[in-house]
Amino acid sequence: MLTYGAIVKAVAAALKTASGVKRVQAYDEITESVPDWPLLQVYAESGEVDVSSGDMKQSAFGAGVQQTSMIVHIDGYARMRSHLGADLKAQMELIDAVDAKLCAQEKPYFLDGVQGLHWTWERATLLSGKGEGATEYAGCRFKLELTIF
Repeated sequence: MLTYGAIVKAVAAALKTASGVKRVQAYDEITESVPDWPLLQVYAESGEVDVSSGDMKQSAFGAGVQQTSMIVHIDGYARMRSHLGADLKAQMELIDAVDAKLCAQEKPYFLDGVQGLHWTWERATLLSGKGEGATEYAGCRFKLELTIF
């Protein structure tokens, strides 16, 4: 059976060879610190399941097929914040590397059963740690919407 955890791990595995990325952590490997950068952290954010029998968007041999949408986040830590121009350059390089890996995916995406892939990205300042000791990182966040049936 296809699980949400297996999907997240498959997304993380696909990103391990993204240009310049030193480490990719799936949801169960994420640490409280940022040991290496560029670093990608991949985790599930939410999902929506359609189990209605009459309103299915997909069908197979005349029967309805359960459809699920899943949101997966990829947080990218490009570099420790220091100089705006260098930070933005590192962010753009990481965005381009992740985007290239996602564009290279073919159907089924990541695993059998994942039939739809759509994403957005935004630049971000990510924090590691709490309070006065928190470290800021120039980075990005990708929001993947996966359609599973």
